[in-house]
Amino acid sequence: MNLTVRLATVFLLTLFSFMSFVGIRSMFVSSITAPEKTSVGLEPVPVAVVCLILMLLVCWVAFVWELPSVLANLRARRRLARGRCGQCDYPLETDCTRCTECGCELVPPRPLELSLQWVERAVLLLVGCWLLGVSVGEGWIQLDQRDASIRLIESRAVDPEVDQITWDRRWPGIGELRVRWRPLPDAGE
Repeated sequence: MNLTVRLATVFLLTLFSFMSFVGIRSMFVSSITAPEKTSVGLEPVPVAVVCLILMLLVCWVAFVWELPSVLANLRARRRLARGRCGQCDYPLETDCTRCTECGCELVPPRPLELSLQWVERAVLLLVGCWLLGVSVGEGWIQLDQRDASIRLIESRAVDPEVDQITWDRRWPGIGELRVRWRPLPDAGE
């Protein structure tokens, strides 16, 4: 359960970052020119900052990472209160300091409290998932724009008069992308 909860937390936070970045970025970039290479430039930076601010809406999800340890602590306390081993749930004999079944010391776990370590882990998790989601999102946008430029070049091979096409963005992009033709300058110029 520990690994499943933690992987699900990473997946959800990364997916949120990816979806918000691609959605916002595709709204900001509505046209490109071909056959120039699209550059990563400064366009993605403000969008990435907006996505980081949006991550504050879901920052509580980062604390789900600690859920397995919280549940284990509560389960151990409940078992000890019922006269059973906190680790293996074996019935305890009176006046013993160790479990006769698993050998675990019979000391109640420390009470749970929000610690700086939990907050640090949550912040690192949020920033890591944000970076991963934004990086994959920018790659996704760049591939979509590259495919749109290739489509324009292919259209020009059939009909040289075509100087612009409209490309429906691929999921999860939003809207259309207008691709304009701008011939490359000659090397002698």
